[in-house]
Amino acid sequence: MKKLFILGALTTTLAAGYCFAGGGKNPTNFAGKWVLEMQKTHDVPSRLKSYKMNVTQTGTQITVHSKVEREFRRAEGPGGEEGGNGSPEGGGYPEGRQRGGGYPGGGYPGGGYPGGGRFPGGGIPGGVGFPGGRRGGGYPGGRSGRGPGALSEQMRKAMAFSMVTPVATYNLDGSTSTMRVEKPIPGSATLKAGWKKNGKQLDLSRVEDLRGGERTIKVQEQWKLSKDGSDLEVERHVDTPRGSTKIMMIFSRDQATSGGAQE
Repeated sequence: MKKLFILGALTTTLAAGYCFAGGGKNPTNFAGKWVLEMQKTHDVPSRLKSYKMNVTQTGTQITVHSKVEREFRRAEGPGGEEGGNGSPEGGGYPEGRQRGGGYPGGGYPGGGYPGGGRFPGGGIPGGVGFPGGRRGGGYPGGRSGRGPGALSEQMRKAMAFSMVTPVATYNLDGSTSTMRVEKPIPGSATLKAGWKKNGKQLDLSRVEDLRGGERTIKVQEQWKLSKDGSDLEVERHVDTPRGSTKIMMIFSRDQATSGGAQE
C-alpha cells in the first residue's frame, strides 16, 4: 500500500512538472502576423517606419520572424557636426551613420556598435574615442563627460526597438536552443522560453555571445495577449555593454493580405 502511495505521488509530481513546462493544458497561442501600433507604444524612435512579426507556434516550438524598417539619412549632430541618427547626442544608435549603420543593420566595423563611430576608432580614451566615440570620445564611444561609453536613456530605448534577429526559434518545453549570429558581430545566441501565469504569459530569453564572449547582449521579453486577443503586449528588457533599458510594445494583428514579416 505504501509503495502504491509513493508511486502515485511521484506520478502526480511528474505530471505537474510537465504542465508547468508546457504552460498548462491550454497555453496561449501567439501565432499570427503582428504589426507594431505606433500610437499605442511609447518611446517609438522617430525614424522607425514599421516593425512586423510573423509568429508560428506548435506544441513544442515557437518561431518568430521579425522585420524592422527605418529611415536612413544624414543629419547634423551638436554644433553642426555631422551625426548619425539625429538624436540630441548625434552619431548614435540604432540608425548609426549612413555608412555602416550601427545595430543591427550595418556595419561593424564601420557603423559602430552599438552606437556611432568606428572600431577600433583611432585613438584612446579622451582622444577621438575608443573604440567608437566621436570627438572627445571617452570609452568605448561615449561623448565627452558622458561616463565610460554609456548611452543616454533616449538612445538606449531607441536601441531596444532594433534588438531583433530575423528568425528565432524557441523550444516550449523549457530546454535551450542555439543559433548562429552573423550581424553586427559574428557569434552565437542561446535561446530559452518559459511559460508563466498558467500559460497566459510567455517569457523569451536570448543571450548573444559575440566574438568569443568579447561582448554579451541579453534580451528578455514577456509576451501577453490582451483580454480580447486583438493586441499582443511585449515587454522587452535589454542589457548591453552600453547600458540597459526596458520598453513596452503593443502589436495588433496585421490584416493586410501582403507585407508580412517574412518579406
